[in-house]
Amino acid sequence: MKTLTHIKLDTTLKQQAQRLAENLGFSLSATVNALLKQFVREEGLTVTQAPRMSIWLENLLAEIAEDIRLGKNTAKPIASHEELTNFFRKL
Repeated sequence: MKTLTHIKLDTTLKQQAQRLAENLGFSLSATVNALLKQFVREEGLTVTQAPRMSIWLENLLAEIAEDIRLGKNTAKPIASHEELTNFFRKL
């Protein structure tokens, strides 16, 4: 059985949430239901300000990891001013 619930939301927040849910392939209703199910299952709500990497940053780090694995776009450690000068002259 389904029930209709009315809640007051900041208009901008609702629009942002709807866009994000739609981009992920969900309706806002399905997203709220999933969050409420998690809330009930865990008997609590975890609120965090822990930073998360953006998808762009995750992709960039994956490219860097692949370059390191292939030995591409890397340089050996530079121990002196002379080595640094020579390194940049070769570029």
